[in-house]
Formats: sequence, structure tokens, C-alpha cells
Amino acid sequence: MTTMKAGDRVKLELEGRLNDGKVVVETKAAAPYIFTVGRDEVFPRLEEAVKQLGPGDTATVKLKDGEAFGGYDQSKIVEVERSRFTHDEPIRVGDVVTLNAEIGEPVKGRIVSLENATIKVDTNHPLAGEDLTFDLKVLEVA
Repeated sequence: MTTMKAGDRVKLELEGRLNDGKVVVETKAAAPYIFTVGRDEVFPRLEEAVKQLGPGDTATVKLKDGEAFGGYDQSKIVEVERSRFTHDEPIRVGDVVTLNAEIGEPVKGRIVSLENATIKVDTNHPLAGEDLTFDLKVLEVA
């Protein structure tokens, strides 16, 4: 077993799934997930687990919602004036839209309700509030 250090590039084969078994991310050796240790490119607990492994080693890492995409935050459901949406195409509950923030970067969200004058958009990450389990195999460390 080799302990990795900051700056090491790691190639992983991994599968991430929800508690119900639904696979939400999967990579194989032909198209591995690649990250650099110490650059905040993966969830901190996942990186800590990977750093203790070496090429060929496998592990299962369970992350609670706060360790992955954060807890579900009701304040991230925003109400937007319907007039801010173009009328070229119909909009439906469940559609993913991009909101242009007055300050900062645009934010993606999912429409959760349609009212006469407003639309409610949930800007939480789609996996917010979910626990994730990752099965992984280290393919290479360089």
C-alpha cells in the first residue's frame, strides 16, 4: 500500500449509488475518473479514503448528505416572475432551467410549481440530501 501525497494524479474506476441502489455515476477502466490529490476535485472523505490506497486496491466509501452534495435547503427554492421566461416553448414542472442571477454566475434549477404570475424553481443540487456509497478501485497513481 502506498500513501498518496498532494499533487499525485489518480485514476479511479468507480460506481456511486444512492441508498436504494440506483447508480448515479459510473466509470470504467477505459474512461476512468481522474483527479489530482489536494486540489479539492473530489469529496474530502472520498479523497481521504483514496489516499490510503495504492494501485489495484479497492474500497467502499459511504458519504452522508453533508459530505457529498450537502443537505437539502428549502431556502434554495426561489420564486421567479413568470415574465422572466420566454414564451417560445411551454414550461412544465420538472423542467431544468437556468436562472440569470443579478450578481454572480447563472444557476440551474428544476421547476417545482407553476402559478399564474410566478414559477418556483428548486436550485438545490439534484442529489442534495442524499447519502451516497462509492465502490472504487485505484487504477494508477502518478
